[in-house]
Amino acid sequence: MGWTVPYNTPTKAALVELLLSNLKQAGNIVLAHKLMSKHVWMVVQLGERAYDPQDIGKKFITCYLMTTDGRNWGYKEVDETSGSLDYDCPLSFLRMAEDFAHVDYSPAWRKAVREAHAKKKAAASIILKHGMAVQLFGVAYHLEGPYRTRGYWVVRRDSDGTMLRARISHIRAAIAESKVELGGLEQGQLGLTA
Repeated sequence: MGWTVPYNTPTKAALVELLLSNLKQAGNIVLAHKLMSKHVWMVVQLGERAYDPQDIGKKFITCYLMTTDGRNWGYKEVDETSGSLDYDCPLSFLRMAEDFAHVDYSPAWRKAVREAHAKKKAAASIILKHGMAVQLFGVAYHLEGPYRTRGYWVVRRDSDGTMLRARISHIRAAIAESKVELGGLEQGQLGLTA
C-alpha cells in the first residue's frame, strides 16, 4: 500500500483537519485523536456507511502515518487489525475502542502497546546521578551530568574517556532494560554525539 499525498496540505495540522473532515463526510464519528511526531491516532465509530451493516456503531483504533514531500503532507492508514508497528497509542484509546479487540493482529498489538507504556513509565521513574555506570548499545559509559540542552546528559565512554552527549530517554531505557544490544546501528543513530 502506498502513500496518499493530498493537494493543499502544507502542514501536519492541515492534513489532520482533512482526515477528520473525510471521516465525518463518510458518516463516521471521530471520538478522539492525538497527534504524535510523525503520525496521528484516532478512535473512530463507524457510521451508517460501514461496509457491513452489523459494524455500524462499532469503534476501532486507526493510525495515520504522516510524511511530507517538501510541499504537502501525506498519509498512510494502518488500523489496529492490520498490525500497526507503532506502540505509542494512548492507553485511553484502548479502553474506548473494544469492538475490534479480538480481530486479527489486535490482541498482540494491544498487548505490545500496554507493554511499551509500562516500560516507558518504569524508565521515566529512574533518577540519573553523576557517576552512574550504564551500558548503552553494548558500550560502557559513566554519567557525568546534565548537558546544557534539555533532554541530554554528558556521558564518558569507559574505554577511552571520550565525552559524549546521550539522550536521557536512551539512558533510562538502557538502565531499565539493563542490557541493550547495538543491533547494527551506527553511533549517530543512537542519540550519541560528540
